[in-house]
Amino acid sequence: MNTKELLGKRLKLIRESHNLTQEMLAENIGMSSLSISKVERGKNFISPALLDKLCMFYRVEPDYFFKFKLNVNDDSDKKHIIARKLKSLSSVDLDYVYKFVESL
Repeated sequence: MNTKELLGKRLKLIRESHNLTQEMLAENIGMSSLSISKVERGKNFISPALLDKLCMFYRVEPDYFFKFKLNVNDDSDKKHIIARKLKSLSSVDLDYVYKFVESL
């Protein structure tokens, strides 16, 4: 997998962990959803303008998007992993997790 594809997968993971569609993200940052789609699919490399807007929107430094392996010591990555896992839980499992978190 090349750098454009790795970056695209990373950007998609981050967007999805914030429960955003490409259209919602595009609207929030003033870019086209087509531009976001092409970058996420690894067809285009991220432009400096898009990188800058994503940094401001997510409140992160540019290098955050280039961490292709998730670093489980990084709190931001932990939150993304947890958010992604929570989306796939059944209602029963989600209730269990909720009770667990409330007990902390």
